Amino acid sequence: GMWTEAVLTTSASTGLAPLHWSVDPRDWSRPGVDAIVSAVLASVRPGAIVLLHDGCPPDELGRCTHAGQREQTLMALSLMIP
Repeated sequence: GMWTEAVLTTSASTGLAPLHWSVDPRDWSRPGVDAIVSAVLASVRPGAIVLLHDGCPPDELGRCTHAGQREQTLMALSLMIP
């Protein structure tokens, strides 16, 4: 979500076109499955790009933190994409 000169230069040098999302349900904040689904369904339109987070980003010590877990996102996806 942060456009820097380095990001734009790297994108261009690899032949990739930078793009931005149009729907951000803020799943990283762990709002709950229903909140993620509601936020996406309320905003999604044809051609929309939905931002969702995968994986488990490590903390400074390389561990997976509770806040980094993505089970809510995965459960929401299973409801939105049957």
